[in-house]
Amino acid sequence: MTLILFRLYHNENDIQTLKDELILKQKETDIGTKNKEEADEILKDKKKESGKISRELAKIEQDIREVESEMSKKHPMFIKAKEKVTHTQNKLDTARKTLEQTQKADEAHQVIGY
Repeated sequence: MTLILFRLYHNENDIQTLKDELILKQKETDIGTKNKEEADEILKDKKKESGKISRELAKIEQDIREVESEMSKKHPMFIKAKEKVTHTQNKLDTARKTLEQTQKADEAHQVIGY
């Protein structure tokens, strides 16, 4: 009888110890579950933010492609205008030289004429 009571006492102690450990593990599990839920919520928010940024990036890239397309369309006009400006500048330089030569010739004739 004493042996059975001894075993019963130790079994009940072991059961209580195991119950205490189980409660502790359940609390740890609850904390882990709560942390996971918080991390999942943060992840969800970050994915939403990432999607928004990706859409903004796609829009910016589209805008860049449109601007590049416009630039490539206008590039021949730019080259033509640049050539025209260069040609006009050359004509102006030639006209100035001619004017200077004409003025010098006129001055020379006036000096001779006096």
